[in-house]
Amino acid sequence: MDRLGARKRHRGLRVVIVDNYDSFTYNLSQMVSRLCGGRSPIVLRNDEPWARVKACVERADAVVIGPGPGHPEVEKDFGVCAKILDEARARNDEPPILGVCLGLQGMATTLGGKVVRATQPMHGRLCGISHKGEHIFKDIPQNFKAVRYNSLVVSRKDLPQSLEVCAWAANSEKEIMGLRHKFRRIYGVQFHPESICTEQGSRILKNFLEIARNGRPAALPLSPPVLQKELKGLPSSRQTKSPPRCVTEKGSKTKLKQIQWYLHYKKIEDVAMDAPTAFQKFFGDRPISFWLDSSKLGAKGSQKGPRFSYMGVGGGLGSTLLMYNAKGREIKVSEGDGRGGYETVDRINLQCREKVSVDTLEEKIASNKVNRDLFSEMQRLLESRRPVNIGHSGLKDIPFEFDGGMVGYIGYEAKSESLKSETPSSSSTWRERGSSGKCSSGSKFTAVPRNQEWNSQPDACILIPDRMIVYDHQENAAYVLWFSENSSMDINVDNSKQSGNTESKDRIETGGVENERAFKSWGDLRASKCPLETADVWARKISNVISQQNSIGRKRASKTESKRGTSRQTRSAIPRWNPKQYLERISRCKELIKDGETYELCLTNQLKISGRPVDDPLAFYMVLRQENPAPYAAYFSFRGSFFGKEEFCILSSSPERFIRVSSNGAVESKPIKGTRPRGKTEEEDVQIVTELKSSEKDFAENLMIVDLTRNDLGRVCVAGSVRVPKLMHVESYATVHQLVSTVSGVVSPSVCSTDIVRAAFPPGSMTGAPKQRSTELLHVLEGGRRGIYSGCIGFFGFSGAVDLNVVIRTVIWTKEQMTLGTGGAIVHMSEPNEEHDEMLLKTRAIFNALSSYDEENEVVYAQKKLQKTTFDAIKHKPTQIHFEEDEKLEQILHRHVPAA
Repeated sequence: MDRLGARKRHRGLRVVIVDNYDSFTYNLSQMVSRLCGGRSPIVLRNDEPWARVKACVERADAVVIGPGPGHPEVEKDFGVCAKILDEARARNDEPPILGVCLGLQGMATTLGGKVVRATQPMHGRLCGISHKGEHIFKDIPQNFKAVRYNSLVVSRKDLPQSLEVCAWAANSEKEIMGLRHKFRRIYGVQFHPESICTEQGSRILKNFLEIARNGRPAALPLSPPVLQKELKGLPSSRQTKSPPRCVTEKGSKTKLKQIQWYLHYKKIEDVAMDAPTAFQKFFGDRPISFWLDSSKLGAKGSQKGPRFSYMGVGGGLGSTLLMYNAKGREIKVSEGDGRGGYETVDRINLQCREKVSVDTLEEKIASNKVNRDLFSEMQRLLESRRPVNIGHSGLKDIPFEFDGGMVGYIGYEAKSESLKSETPSSSSTWRERGSSGKCSSGSKFTAVPRNQEWNSQPDACILIPDRMIVYDHQENAAYVLWFSENSSMDINVDNSKQSGNTESKDRIETGGVENERAFKSWGDLRASKCPLETADVWARKISNVISQQNSIGRKRASKTESKRGTSRQTRSAIPRWNPKQYLERISRCKELIKDGETYELCLTNQLKISGRPVDDPLAFYMVLRQENPAPYAAYFSFRGSFFGKEEFCILSSSPERFIRVSSNGAVESKPIKGTRPRGKTEEEDVQIVTELKSSEKDFAENLMIVDLTRNDLGRVCVAGSVRVPKLMHVESYATVHQLVSTVSGVVSPSVCSTDIVRAAFPPGSMTGAPKQRSTELLHVLEGGRRGIYSGCIGFFGFSGAVDLNVVIRTVIWTKEQMTLGTGGAIVHMSEPNEEHDEMLLKTRAIFNALSSYDEENEVVYAQKKLQKTTFDAIKHKPTQIHFEEDEKLEQILHRHVPAA
């Protein structure tokens, strides 16, 4: 039967999938939906109330018990699935059941069988499958390749008599890959039919649905009135309407201003000033500013990175700032004070619950109460600030998708808003607990000492700017964007008359756009209390200057190419966990994987950079972006009186895209897993790339995250639209090669932009799989906060577009210290020492750039202390150097001038 015919035959089948908190469940959902002609199955969690589950199962045509971590005899791991199987055995009229991985293992344990450790874990690895060619394996070729995600297997010698082995590993008949109940329509597979690399997965699912269709009872109503109450909590189409805020400060009357905003822009062609110069000139000395920097660019028409860079400033009267604290689940909303800072106008406690009529991401809450989260509040704020002319004909010619909106970061600890994660006190496994249920002492790790908890920044900082510049690198053009209460787009019109801002009018008349001194005084406003120009006045100035002035500053010669594969670090890293402690944690990860508690763990470490922080974080970022260009780089400054002693900057050279959503609904993610150092020669470089492509370990790492990402996008995408256009291709950067995959899909019309990010957050490449269980285990293993690291940076546009990176290769700067996070995926095949070396390798580009920055600063210092001619003479004529009156100068000269 052709594929279209199969869809017609299975159209209307009512399928229930039980999710065991796995990260591949929605891949099964997408596959079933595609086979059922677009009808989505009902997805239930394994801890749903039994009455609700039973009501759904009794009226289903088929049930799929999905995969998951852990052991089927552990109630938390298998939940209601055991009851579903018990009911199916006891009655003859139950719908057919297909168990996948953990589901197959549960078939055996509910009948008295045993599940034990496999000879070796097979997570993300291919295996040949042999079978009897019957039932779900009808018309399936022998020895087809399937992906396995298991380290536990059903013991063949303890197999219950009512079960029959119908499939096995091609290289070992002892490893059961398929089971069938002899007297009931219950089937199971140990491998994952929904994986992108399983060859016959769709066909196996089709055979199962054919069994369900042939045994389907006549005319059972899907949801009679008596079941409406039970089914009220099931997933359904989501609305984008956000719930109302809950202001927890009693008596607080401060609210966000309700103003109608208009978006305006002006295009400047053939710009004379490049993006780095523009940012330094217009925003570099502002306390709160941002730069989404596409610093890895190709020639015209062959872009290697995003086409556009975005930069802007906060603190204007039309600007808003949202800050989030995960520990207290509190959001603070502030409005620009017109002086480059903010004034807090609202505090929102997300612990509060209100009665609202709204569909959440996973379900309609039966009580009609909803738990609000960071993402719903972001959506509400985004909609409240949406300009009235977004989507109008006058804005349709804009080629970029960030038409204003939110820009900032969401830190890793915001995972508490997207996952139903617990915070276990230990990482003990079912095998270690044994019959006593108590944790073994070897499974506990100490928490981070207080003096090593370096990540004190807010868990999210989201800015809505009222002015910004967009650079089109492909067309060598720039766009000046600003938001105003005025609907006129003519920036030559004196809007100060309409707004009543006479001071702005005076500034136009006394500080013309060609007057460089006016710009310097404008830049010096950072420490003053003078008001910023209105957005209209700012746009008028910027448009003229950016089109007339050339780029400033000299181009640095990159040292990376000549030093490929080498390190020239002058500073050291102070790790949160020393090498011995980190290696212990890697070993623990491997034990957890062997016991089936997880498939892959992204273990990370925090590093504090030795020495005092750089004096000028922006100057250091300029060095970093040139020595290690990255497609999803970013610079953020959160400084000034509003942040006070807690001020900080973010310097990111991230090569990884977390998620991109276009305004037309196309979504894309580019997870990275698999890293190698650059070779010292071209020949060695080619050999390293070849080895990376053929590595079974890196294949497994990447595949697991690809399947996880497909699952995350499958939760919010149109059925059948999730694809993998690029699987495991190599991207090369200054110091490393990376194995990158691309996953794409089409977003469901009822889903809003923050729903999409909620469904995928935190990035799977930074957690491991399954995501929820992995984050719980990592909480114990790592013992402290990751902070901004492992989260995402980017924008949420007013038109629904989103573009976010994964926060890796990123320095967090404060006045007291500089820190960065690093880590790597741990799988069964990981070698601890190699993983430790890879963790440090990922920091090499940052330390190299820091060495260059320090070197340049030392030379500048020496030239200031000495006459330049004297310094050059000393460099070219080595002498024994002694400057007792200036110990720093003497140390610098000893580093840069060889002793006689």
